[in-house]
Amino acid sequence: MIEIIKQSKNWWDISNSGWKRLNAGRSMSNLIREGISNVFDLNDISGAMITIEEGHVIIEDDSKHGFSDSGLISTVFMTDKEDNHQMRGRKGRGLKELISASNRAIVETIGFTVVFDENGRIEQRNDRTIGTKVEVWSDQETWKGEHVQEALKHLRMFIPPDNLCLTVNDKIITSPESVKIINPIDLKTTVIKDGIQVDEVRTTEVQLFKKKTKKAWIYEMGIPIQEIETPWSINVQQRVPMNDHRDNVERGYLGKLYGSIVNRMIDNISDETMREEWFTENAWNYEYNVREKIVKRLIKEVKAAVKTDNKRANDQAKTHGYKLIDISHYPCGLANIIGSHIEKSTKVAEMIESEVKDTPVTPDDSHTKFIEVHAWLSKELLGIDIKVGFFDRPRGFDEYLKAADFNKAELTVRYNINPDCETEFDKPMSSLALSILVHELAHYWFYEHNKDFANKVEELAGKLANLIYIKHVMIPHSGKMKAKDYDTITIKCADCGIDWEIKPQDKHQTSRCRICQIKHKKKKRLENKINKQFQGVDNGGSVEVSQEGPR
Repeated sequence: MIEIIKQSKNWWDISNSGWKRLNAGRSMSNLIREGISNVFDLNDISGAMITIEEGHVIIEDDSKHGFSDSGLISTVFMTDKEDNHQMRGRKGRGLKELISASNRAIVETIGFTVVFDENGRIEQRNDRTIGTKVEVWSDQETWKGEHVQEALKHLRMFIPPDNLCLTVNDKIITSPESVKIINPIDLKTTVIKDGIQVDEVRTTEVQLFKKKTKKAWIYEMGIPIQEIETPWSINVQQRVPMNDHRDNVERGYLGKLYGSIVNRMIDNISDETMREEWFTENAWNYEYNVREKIVKRLIKEVKAAVKTDNKRANDQAKTHGYKLIDISHYPCGLANIIGSHIEKSTKVAEMIESEVKDTPVTPDDSHTKFIEVHAWLSKELLGIDIKVGFFDRPRGFDEYLKAADFNKAELTVRYNINPDCETEFDKPMSSLALSILVHELAHYWFYEHNKDFANKVEELAGKLANLIYIKHVMIPHSGKMKAKDYDTITIKCADCGIDWEIKPQDKHQTSRCRICQIKHKKKKRLENKINKQFQGVDNGGSVEVSQEGPR
């Protein structure tokens, strides 16, 4: 049998000193705020009074119910609030954190009082019939001197609910002037779902107020959280995701909040405000049409282009009436907005040049030889008649020089006669001229310069080399004869098997193509030479044999 030493219904106990250490280092204003959050969540309240002096704080309200259970005062994480994302409290520990940081505290509510002092905790009956009074004392340095004044300043920033008159040291705290109410708006909030605290997007209302101090603040239902850079304070009417001490908003939340606000009130935001960092650095949270409005208002130009490092493109754009925008002088976020809605000068120059028509050029006598040669080669390579034409076009803004083009609809290869091309039209068989021809003819099959196009270029280049080698005497202006100005017949080479054109009268004398004929003649000459040398050996002579053959 196992002996039970100790048994408890609860899993955990809490170390009072550890709980105190966790909260004692927090500012006086931060801790007092936790107690006020509970007061703001009460529905049956009309007044609340806060008294602050060095080392001593009193928070008192006129609620008709008070605390229903002393555990709600002394048990960490215990709460009787029905979970609602429009309630400020969500952990059941706000008031307990304020008490834990003190040396002594008294919580007096309807029907009973709880005293916290050096002797521990005491609960006793009282005859109080309305409201709750929380009184705490602390000798911490954060509850003295300038910290007290800081706490008073912080509390005056609160925005009380409409049903509550809040006084701090007998001074009524008033709400700031309203600027705008945005409703509905979808924002992430904190909820308890299936016993787990999670973040979900819910619909709520956001109130914009004039600033109470030099800096604007973001509020959670009237409770200030942290400073922000906007022109107005923002009061979110639901729980705001934040850190454990509730003095810093969760990363990324502000950007979404700013985006939702700007999307709804861009027409009421000044041009000056649109240059502020909080505005520009959250640009990607704005809707497309809002970013477009921002650019139009800031640039104020019908024709504008973003300046680039390409001087030719910049000059091209300026020449055609575009104002160049140097976005390097803008904040990063704003530069991104402008860059996404206004074309770069390179794009503008490309568009301008695409609209410029090439200047057609009528060929003269100096082009006749080039036309005849390339038309003949094109017919042999493609098997169809291809026309050869000319145009004039200078080098583009991007330094690209268009040497030629191919029009499949008109079956025309056109060459650029601009001197920068250096095509040498007096030398139609130059390597440059032939490379241009092969490239353009490949466009007969493929428009894009992809892998298939590259393969076709290689195929045509090989076919061209074979064509020139075999039929070079037929190429116009080859200096020997014009192409096919005589009748021919086709034979199959006895050695390599290719088709070969010959004159009809040579059919009984020729059975090989020109290449095989040359090889055959060389072979015969070598055999005759060897035979003569070996005849010399038979007559008493000698012969030396090397790798090249007998010598």
